[in-house]
Amino acid sequence: MPNSPSRDLPIWSREYLGLIRETLIASLDIPRSEGLLLRLGWQTGTIHAKTCHEKFVDDVESAVRSVLPELAAQYGYGTLSFRKVRWDARSQSFSAECTLTDSAEAHHHSGRYGTYMAPTCSFLAGWLSAILSEWTNGTVIFREME
Repeated sequence: MPNSPSRDLPIWSREYLGLIRETLIASLDIPRSEGLLLRLGWQTGTIHAKTCHEKFVDDVESAVRSVLPELAAQYGYGTLSFRKVRWDARSQSFSAECTLTDSAEAHHHSGRYGTYMAPTCSFLAGWLSAILSEWTNGTVIFREME
């Protein structure tokens, strides 16, 4: 992948992300650990975004559709696909709808704690939010819908 992050960036594998989640939940609880996971995802996403940003300043929509799914797959976070992507550079507005299947976080959570009635992909929401916020020079917040 020509636009992939360099090798020295942190790679949170599925197993490592699961271990981090498990440790935080055991130490805190599920709701409080979600905030820390969100921040960890944000920090990781910021690093990844800065590595790729210069190449996509003029074409955020293409970057979202091509690079983000590749990054998610490369790090083992899941299979990411975007149904809608809209970026208006003039008004600085961004909107998107995406699907993440085989989520590393959801897989770990359901395997360890069973079905949970609230969003469980806090790291990934933070990761996506940070990358898009960096690429658009604004604030983009991803939230889990189901």
